[in-house]
Amino acid sequence: MQTLTPPLSPRDHVRGDPQAIVTLIEYGGYQCPHSVAVQPVVTQLLRKYRIGLRHAFRHFPLEATRPIPELVAEAAEYAASRGAFWHMHALLFARSTELTVPSIFACARRLRLPDNGLRNALATGVFASRIHDDVAHAMRCGVEGTPTFFIDGHRHHGPHRFELLVSGIDAALDRIGEPRLERPLRGGGRAVPPAPAWPQVR
Repeated sequence: MQTLTPPLSPRDHVRGDPQAIVTLIEYGGYQCPHSVAVQPVVTQLLRKYRIGLRHAFRHFPLEATRPIPELVAEAAEYAASRGAFWHMHALLFARSTELTVPSIFACARRLRLPDNGLRNALATGVFASRIHDDVAHAMRCGVEGTPTFFIDGHRHHGPHRFELLVSGIDAALDRIGEPRLERPLRGGGRAVPPAPAWPQVR
């Protein structure tokens, strides 16, 4: 069974319940159509497990998917440095099929991030090492494509359908002796940042 290294750390971008029992780590790319398609599933999981689940996103940009995957990931990291990672994350996925350098800047402007800051970040590659670290860690864990999920450090194999990921999360809860967590949408945990309507998963 493939296990995750490094484990979750303060460097990760995390949303969901800060006191979560189970952690779902996703390696994805903003221009990968499969990563795009699975985003509604991740949102469903965070709603189902409003208490008890947290989700972390790590970069694994694939050059074969689109022309500028690493620049897009660096733009997300620039937004993170301004406290806007998850909002930029949602915008980039929403515009996945039309991402160009101008459209990256348009996303940043929607979040009121300064053009000069983003331009300097992309020109100097100040966040490139962060992306390369994520890729190196992913490859050490046997990640070859996106999206790839790890549930409490164990790789999820098979399709990324909602019910299969639910089974994996429930199995993790069983391993640690916790009851399965099905909570109403209200109450508990940190709110999931707002996101645009995602395309339907086929």
